[in-house]
This record gives sequence, structure tokens and C-alpha cells, in this order.
Amino acid sequence: MTYDDHALSKQLTILGGVLVAWSLIEYWIGHITTSLSIKADAVHCVTDAIGILMSALAYRIGQEKGRLREGAAYFNIALTVLACGHIVYEAFNPSDKIGLYLAAAFTAWVSIGVNHFVLKKLALIDDGSSCMHATKVHALGDLWISIFALIGIILTATGIIWLDKVIGVAIALYLLIGCVKVLYHIKVEHKHQH
Repeated sequence: MTYDDHALSKQLTILGGVLVAWSLIEYWIGHITTSLSIKADAVHCVTDAIGILMSALAYRIGQEKGRLREGAAYFNIALTVLACGHIVYEAFNPSDKIGLYLAAAFTAWVSIGVNHFVLKKLALIDDGSSCMHATKVHALGDLWISIFALIGIILTATGIIWLDKVIGVAIALYLLIGCVKVLYHIKVEHKHQH
């Protein structure tokens, strides 16, 4: 299925809006349950939403503005690195153990569904650009983060309280690896253009 730039922009704006709404709800639940995994997922989800909205703007301006799309990819990477910093900061701040395990686990489960939906929609509108690649890598990261958050919450509920922080830091490392992959994709795209 192919889309023109205006249709791509519209689809990305809708997906970005869905992620903004969900990330606010998810962060609030993470705060109430004191789950770093849920809060880390929410922080990453909001950076993903901002990255998707930046991509929507790049597509809205049009094909002749390829540098803006590349800029959106770099912006997405920068947001991801900031999210990683927040996650690591939270991991080393003392906090209470997770409460309300069922609410935290349910939130992670819903987040898996939301991220799966976004990733499927992105696959349908992928045009092969570095901007879209960065957006998809970020969305795939969100899906894996939600899965790891659910695993962390379940295992933490069994008494392994420190695991929530370990999973939060593991999520940050996974995201940084994704950033390196996107930078490589941009470099390869530059070689093909010149």
C-alpha cells in the first residue's frame, strides 16, 4: 500500500495522538503503582509520540524537504537518549517497592496492545526513508519495553524487587542500541543519495 506525503502525515499524526494519550495514562498508573518499568515505558512512549509527530510534520512539508525528515530521525534519536537518561536516573533513585501489581501488570499488557497496533500501522505506511525507519525502530522498542515491563512486574511480584530497576536499565540499553542502528541506516541512505 502506498501513501502520498499528506496521507502519511495524517496517519502519523493519528498514531502520535494515540501514543500521547496512552503515555499520559501509563505514566500516571506507573506513578501510582511506583513501578519504574511502567514509568520507563511511559517516558519512552511519549518520546516515541513526539518522534512520530515530528515525522508527520516532515511528511506534511513534503518530499523536497528530505533534510527535515533526516532531522526528524535525529530528533527521534535525541529524545530516545534523553528517555534513557531518565530511566537510568530513576533506577538509581531510591523508591518504594511496587504496589498494586495487578494494575501495573494490566497497564503493561494494554501497552503491549497499543504498541503492537502502532507498529502494524507503521508497517503499512512505510516508505523506506530513514525518518520512517527511525520511527519504526522506536515503535519496536516500545513494544519490547512493554513486554519487558510486564515480565519485570510479574517477577517483582514474586519478591525479586530489584528486578524492576534492572529491567528499566536493560530497556535503556536496548533503546541506545536501536539509536545506533538508526544512525547506521541514515549513513547508508546518504551513500545511496550521493
